[in-house]
Amino acid sequence: MAGPDSGPAIPVWLAEDDLGCIICQELLAWPATLPCGHSFCRKCLMGLWSSGRRWSCPTCREGAAQPLELRKNTMLQDLADKYSRAVRELEAGSPARDPAPRPPRRTAQLRVEAHKSIAEVGRELAELVEQLVDIVRSLQRQRHIPESGADNQVSILAEALSGGVDLSLASPKLVTSDTPDGKMGDILRDLEEIQEKLRENFTWKEALEEQMQDSLVELPEAPSSSSCPLPVQSHLAPKRTSSFAQSRVGKTSLIMSLVSEEFPEEVPPRAEEITIPADVTPERVPTHIVDYSEAEQSDEQLHQEISQANVICIVYAVNNKHSIDKVTSRWIPLINERTDKDSRLPLILVGNKSDLVEYSSMETILPIMNQYTEIETCVECSAKNLKNISELFYYAQKAVLHPTGPLYCPEEKEMKPACVKALTRIFKISDQDNDGTLNDAELNFFQRICFNTPLAPQALEDVKNVVRKHISDGVADSGLTLKGFLFLHTLFIQRGRHETTWTVLRRFGYDDDLDLTPEYLFPLLKIPPDCTTELNHHAYLFLQSTFDKHDLDRDCALSPDELKDLFKVFPYIPWGPDVNNTVCTNERGWITYQGFLSQWTLTTYLDVQRCLEYLGYLGYSILTEQESQASAITVTRDKKIDLQKKQTQRNVFRCNVIGVKNCGKSGVLQALLGRNLTRQKKIRDDHKSYYAINTVYVYGQEKYLLLHDISESEFLTEAEILCDVVCLVYDVSNPKSFEYCARIFKQHFMDSRIPCLIVAAKSDLHEVKQEYSISPTDFCRKHKMPPPQAFTCNTTDAPSKDIFVKLTTMAMYPEDHYRDRLSRDTGNTDRIENLRKIWVFLKTAFHARLRCMCTCNRCTFCICQNFLNSDLLQSVKNKIFTAVLNRLRARVAEWGAVLLADDEGSVTHQVHAVSSVEDSIFMESSHGPLFLEARHVTQADLKSSTFWLRASFGATVFAVLGFAMYKALLKQR
Repeated sequence: MAGPDSGPAIPVWLAEDDLGCIICQELLAWPATLPCGHSFCRKCLMGLWSSGRRWSCPTCREGAAQPLELRKNTMLQDLADKYSRAVRELEAGSPARDPAPRPPRRTAQLRVEAHKSIAEVGRELAELVEQLVDIVRSLQRQRHIPESGADNQVSILAEALSGGVDLSLASPKLVTSDTPDGKMGDILRDLEEIQEKLRENFTWKEALEEQMQDSLVELPEAPSSSSCPLPVQSHLAPKRTSSFAQSRVGKTSLIMSLVSEEFPEEVPPRAEEITIPADVTPERVPTHIVDYSEAEQSDEQLHQEISQANVICIVYAVNNKHSIDKVTSRWIPLINERTDKDSRLPLILVGNKSDLVEYSSMETILPIMNQYTEIETCVECSAKNLKNISELFYYAQKAVLHPTGPLYCPEEKEMKPACVKALTRIFKISDQDNDGTLNDAELNFFQRICFNTPLAPQALEDVKNVVRKHISDGVADSGLTLKGFLFLHTLFIQRGRHETTWTVLRRFGYDDDLDLTPEYLFPLLKIPPDCTTELNHHAYLFLQSTFDKHDLDRDCALSPDELKDLFKVFPYIPWGPDVNNTVCTNERGWITYQGFLSQWTLTTYLDVQRCLEYLGYLGYSILTEQESQASAITVTRDKKIDLQKKQTQRNVFRCNVIGVKNCGKSGVLQALLGRNLTRQKKIRDDHKSYYAINTVYVYGQEKYLLLHDISESEFLTEAEILCDVVCLVYDVSNPKSFEYCARIFKQHFMDSRIPCLIVAAKSDLHEVKQEYSISPTDFCRKHKMPPPQAFTCNTTDAPSKDIFVKLTTMAMYPEDHYRDRLSRDTGNTDRIENLRKIWVFLKTAFHARLRCMCTCNRCTFCICQNFLNSDLLQSVKNKIFTAVLNRLRARVAEWGAVLLADDEGSVTHQVHAVSSVEDSIFMESSHGPLFLEARHVTQADLKSSTFWLRASFGATVFAVLGFAMYKALLKQR
């Protein structure tokens, strides 16, 4: 068979568009062909997909359900290489090997430069490293070796994949595995690290070159400055890096070399402030580099720069011993004087002019670093040779974003207590089954929420092997223990991988001082007026799983030890001893499952911000993968809307319990929790609670009823009035207790739409007459309220919950109870209107009767008719009506309301069948058997009898008035 090169070469017309990428508009580089057949640069595809278009073709929009494995199309790569070589030969003027016509090209010519910049060299190096990474990965696939994580730089677990670990600080490198598979994995990780550093460093240089190309023109001639601090800022907000040094150590030259990528021939006394944009830094944080000059700036300006800096680079010359001595004699003491002991600024020691000596200054610097713990690292560099310039500012930024001070104590070679406490809380939150270890599923979940990438099973096993090798109890039952978890983070910090631990801490809400941030604990939640807050379904599911996690004995109750274990993730114990008297408990006084949910419901209703804080401590947003704890809260709609729509969507209703002291209010609260008088007597006075909450079933719906004991006072505050239903409690054995309930009712609730229920507490005792003008029963009848409800908690079993069902029903349907009191609430204006209607009715009826009898306009009836329509009689009528009304206002108003009212409280409805929700609860208990027997009366009979009753009454009144006026007229004639 003939080989591929045996045939003659055939010239082919190719344009750059034929071998170009539509994304970058350049020749294909590392071409990758998608399943749809279109080809693009691998880097262009990865960049496009990372911006949001996941695994879809940019040309035909054909997508895939999972990530695609991009492989190089070697044929397209060869064609692109041959095309590039042909173009270069044509541009150089050398003849092509084949006498073929020059292919058509774009107007933009390929740029060929004899001298390449550092950025170009960096890009070429990055491409070479990328090719090496692809080769190693292909070898891994051939050998069926698990590929390392893509996010290896920040992966907490992939760092421990090596076969052995040396914990000593003198040996900073991990001991690699001796197996071929392990060596190949080590090579791949090293190449990926080199690739990442090339990407970071040369991206910085390109951005700085564009930013400063105009600011470096016509710099004045001046000598190089010397040892002096240089402030650098870097954090999640813009950071400031200050550079301090004495004169002639080259700190300004370092800044100019970073910007221009070449050693400046002319150096000013002080460089202007330089800003590194956030989009070109590895951490996406803007950085301000500030130079300080002793010759141009005063000590006051120096102190101001120290106070504004986030990190300080102290520059010295490696060939000048005096500049090294000045680091400890001047600069470090000066900086420490201007900062607090507990919040030292991180320092970076920079040894410049390393090109002038053949030795290292580290032997001199190491004792200084051991003496001052605020020194993060030391870097030797050369502004002339551009050695370690980018690394200098990278470490400066890293010292601010990932400081060592809050995490690790170099003297004791262990993590600080605050860091251990924070990581312990993170471990307990991640331990979702509360067995004391992190199994494979929990480790993978932890890895995914912190670093957005899971680990392969072999990687997890390698992690456990590393921990087993150095800690005997670091792994138990194939799970990572707390000691093993802390060991891994200690290892990362000792190896200089602070960003790994900081990534975990910040994901769980910690700031630089290892305190939970206010933004994490108290997310924004808007609550309009007249609205309440409740937990939604997802929050109850989370609390249910939290309860099950800590209920180790599975008795559906949390013992004191189990409750203490639950609160280990809190900085303090949030619940006091009064909680046991606020919610349901079992016979041993332990909070039950229902009581646990009730307490969270109570906290959400009374103080939603505290509820958000507690959910933050439990890690709600992390375990449920929500944006914040605010997603657990439901804000109910305005209560006015509920009244208009005559239905409510709320599940929690508040009832204020009002009465004099010792009238039995506490008994009512504890009865809601199912406790009789015997159990109530065991409650200590200092453990009493003014709240009680429990579930109540109304028509098959589970609702929460919250009772609040209101202390006795002459006047109630606005907060004490605000509720859904009022329970007025009086003691049947105390003759003075009802008077307070009646007075509070008239002051605050008589003219409101809040339903009220009067409870006669201690009904098992002898009832005495209340010292009030009317009895409680008559008071309720007068104000159209349900009759007093007898209640006692002196029972053998749990007290009856009938009154709690009635209270919850009244809170759910307040409009029905408002209609019962409408005739009382309308006021004097409505009473006068009712009387006016009666007068119009009587006048119209009698006038019609007169007109039917005669039309001669001369007889007595016609004279009376004309007289009734005269202005004189109208004036007299109004005066008489006003006088009678003032004398008999109350009695006439009551008659008119009884006759004309058209609601459930009128005479008409007193004999009508039950038509509203509460009638079935209250009416049967307030009427005798005669009332029940009268329910067979039909609606038609009822309307007919009512009409003749009104007509008879009106005719009688008008006949008396008419007869009196008739006699007066005859006498006058």
